[in-house]
Amino acid sequence: MLALGGWADRATAGRISANRGTFALQQALCALRDGDEEELADGLDGYR
Repeated sequence: MLALGGWADRATAGRISANRGTFALQQALCALRDGDEEELADGLDGYR
């Protein structure tokens, strides 16, 4: 995907990797804020 989009540089790949690695936590935090128990459980699943 990076090469197809012309984003094959290391900085962009690093940002994508960091975002992907914290996505579940971001999901859990938003779910907690919104009171969405199902999304919270889904977001925290990988941390249990």
